[in-house]
Amino acid sequence: MINDTAIRFTNDDKLVNLTDFWKASGADPSKKPAQWLKADTAKAFVAELGKGEDIHLIQITRGRFGGTFAHWQIALAYAKYLSPEFHIHCNNIIRRFVEEEQNPDMAVDRAISAYRRQGNGVHTQHIQNKQSTNTLKLQTNIYQNLQQHTHLSAHTQDKAPLPRAQ
Repeated sequence: MINDTAIRFTNDDKLVNLTDFWKASGADPSKKPAQWLKADTAKAFVAELGKGEDIHLIQITRGRFGGTFAHWQIALAYAKYLSPEFHIHCNNIIRRFVEEEQNPDMAVDRAISAYRRQGNGVHTQHIQNKQSTNTLKLQTNIYQNLQQHTHLSAHTQDKAPLPRAQ
């Protein structure tokens, strides 16, 4: 979501919907993706990005749920074209995504903080309690497995080996 507009991706999450970017930015109709893609600078950028790459860079889908879908780097270039403010906002989202990919705990913490800001602290506490309960169950299972293993090991050590058949 950017500025209360859902940003759609292709099913494989490889391409970003530029039409959604345009709507989220609040830019005028002259800055629609089709218009931008006709510009020499946009053509040059897409051509350069496509050099040596065997990837699909742009996909245009017509119809009610259609739009112009493009590689994430093209989407950021388009965001820059739409407005400096929108470009900075999109860059911050990408930066946060990269950081969360490197440290998934950041995503969980951010989600819990957002949930609390919405006034849902009680449910968040329930989630934390459920996680604590699950951790306790896991620790109990591990402890029981260790006890069982120790018990079995003690029995096998007490037994003398069976005599070999002659």
